[in-house]
Amino acid sequence: MEKRRKPRVPRRLSCELWIADKRQTGIVRDVSELGIYIQTRAKAVPGDAIELVFAASKGQPEVRVRTRVARLDRIAAHFATSNAGGLGLELVEPAGGLAPILAGAGFKGGPPVPARTGGVRRSA
Repeated sequence: MEKRRKPRVPRRLSCELWIADKRQTGIVRDVSELGIYIQTRAKAVPGDAIELVFAASKGQPEVRVRTRVARLDRIAAHFATSNAGGLGLELVEPAGGLAPILAGAGFKGGPPVPARTGGVRRSA
Protein backbone atom coordinates (compact mmCIF):
# COMPACT_ATOMS: atom_id res chain seq x y z
CA MET A 1 0.00 0.00 0.00
CA GLU A 2 1.36 3.41 -1.00
CA LYS A 3 1.90 5.66 2.03
CA ARG A 4 3.17 8.79 0.28
CA ARG A 5 0.99 11.89 0.45
CA LYS A 6 1.85 12.95 -3.12
CA PRO A 7 2.83 10.88 -6.18
CA ARG A 8 6.50 10.69 -7.11
CA VAL A 9 7.89 10.96 -10.61
CA PRO A 10 11.29 9.55 -11.62
CA ARG A 11 13.79 12.28 -12.51
CA ARG A 12 17.55 12.12 -13.00
CA LEU A 13 19.29 15.40 -12.27
CA SER A 14 22.61 16.32 -10.63
CA CYS A 15 22.61 18.57 -7.59
CA GLU A 16 24.74 19.83 -4.73
CA LEU A 17 23.79 19.23 -1.11
CA TRP A 18 25.06 21.61 1.57
CA ILE A 19 25.09 19.87 4.94
CA ALA A 20 26.62 21.76 7.88
CA ASP A 21 28.47 24.08 5.45
CA LYS A 22 30.03 21.15 3.59
CA ARG A 23 29.40 20.55 -0.11
CA GLN A 24 28.30 17.08 -1.20
CA THR A 25 27.04 15.82 -4.54
CA GLY A 26 23.96 13.83 -5.38
CA ILE A 27 21.56 12.74 -8.08
CA VAL A 28 17.81 13.25 -7.92
CA ARG A 29 16.06 9.90 -8.32
CA ASP A 30 12.46 11.07 -7.94
CA VAL A 31 10.50 14.18 -7.02
CA SER A 32 7.03 15.02 -5.68
CA GLU A 33 5.28 18.23 -4.74
CA LEU A 34 6.37 17.81 -1.12
CA GLY A 35 9.79 16.24 -1.38
CA ILE A 36 12.65 14.81 -3.31
CA TYR A 37 14.82 11.68 -3.10
CA ILE A 38 18.55 12.17 -3.63
CA GLN A 39 21.01 9.33 -4.23
CA THR A 40 24.20 10.32 -2.41
CA ARG A 41 27.00 9.13 -0.19
CA ALA A 42 26.48 12.16 2.08
CA LYS A 43 25.92 11.43 5.74
CA ALA A 44 22.92 12.94 7.53
CA VAL A 45 20.31 12.07 10.13
CA PRO A 46 16.54 12.62 10.13
CA GLY A 47 15.75 16.24 10.85
CA ASP A 48 19.04 17.63 9.47
CA ALA A 49 18.66 20.80 7.40
CA ILE A 50 20.04 20.53 3.86
CA GLU A 51 20.23 23.17 1.16
CA LEU A 52 19.89 21.77 -2.36
CA VAL A 53 21.44 23.64 -5.26
CA PHE A 54 20.60 22.92 -8.90
CA ALA A 55 22.87 24.59 -11.44
CA ALA A 56 21.47 27.01 -13.98
CA SER A 57 20.72 25.38 -17.33
CA LYS A 58 18.75 25.88 -20.54
CA GLY A 59 17.94 29.50 -19.72
CA GLN A 60 16.73 28.63 -16.21
CA PRO A 61 18.39 30.31 -13.23
CA GLU A 62 20.07 28.40 -10.44
CA VAL A 63 17.54 26.85 -8.02
CA ARG A 64 18.18 26.76 -4.26
CA VAL A 65 15.78 25.18 -1.79
CA ARG A 66 15.95 24.36 1.90
CA THR A 67 14.95 20.86 2.86
CA ARG A 68 14.94 18.59 5.89
CA VAL A 69 15.90 14.91 6.00
CA ALA A 70 12.75 12.82 6.34
CA ARG A 71 14.30 9.38 5.80
CA LEU A 72 17.57 7.64 5.08
CA ASP A 73 18.47 4.69 2.90
CA ARG A 74 21.73 3.09 3.86
CA ILE A 75 23.47 0.29 2.08
CA ALA A 76 25.71 -2.46 3.32
CA ALA A 77 29.45 -1.78 2.94
CA HIS A 78 29.92 -4.63 0.46
CA PHE A 79 27.47 -2.92 -1.93
CA ALA A 80 29.06 0.53 -1.54
CA THR A 81 31.21 0.23 -4.66
CA SER A 82 28.22 -0.11 -6.98
CA ASN A 83 25.51 1.92 -5.24
CA ALA A 84 25.10 4.87 -2.94
CA GLY A 85 22.47 5.22 -0.27
CA GLY A 86 20.14 8.12 -0.35
CA LEU A 87 18.15 10.74 1.47
CA GLY A 88 14.42 11.38 1.35
CA LEU A 89 14.07 15.13 1.78
CA GLU A 90 10.99 17.22 2.48
CA LEU A 91 10.71 20.78 1.19
CA VAL A 92 11.01 23.49 3.85
CA GLU A 93 11.24 26.66 1.74
CA PRO A 94 10.67 28.52 -0.45
CA ALA A 95 7.13 27.51 -1.35
CA GLY A 96 7.27 26.63 -5.02
CA GLY A 97 11.05 26.24 -4.85
CA LEU A 98 10.97 22.91 -6.65
CA ALA A 99 8.69 24.26 -9.40
CA PRO A 100 11.36 24.18 -12.16
CA ILE A 101 12.28 20.59 -11.27
CA LEU A 102 8.61 19.61 -11.00
CA ALA A 103 7.85 21.17 -14.39
CA GLY A 104 10.68 19.13 -15.90
CA ALA A 105 9.18 16.01 -14.34
CA GLY A 106 5.77 16.70 -15.89
CA PHE A 107 3.84 18.07 -12.90
CA LYS A 108 1.10 20.56 -13.70
CA GLY A 109 -0.68 23.03 -11.45
CA GLY A 110 0.37 25.51 -8.80
CA PRO A 111 3.45 25.59 -6.66
CA PRO A 112 4.06 22.86 -4.12
CA VAL A 113 3.12 23.38 -0.50
CA PRO A 114 6.11 23.59 1.87
CA ALA A 115 6.54 21.03 4.62
CA ARG A 116 5.30 21.87 8.09
CA THR A 117 7.81 23.40 10.45
CA GLY A 118 7.21 20.72 13.07
CA GLY A 119 8.40 17.13 12.95
CA VAL A 120 8.09 14.83 9.99
CA ARG A 121 4.44 13.85 9.52
CA ARG A 122 3.76 10.25 8.74
CA SER A 123 0.54 9.05 7.14
CA ALA A 124 -1.30 6.11 8.62
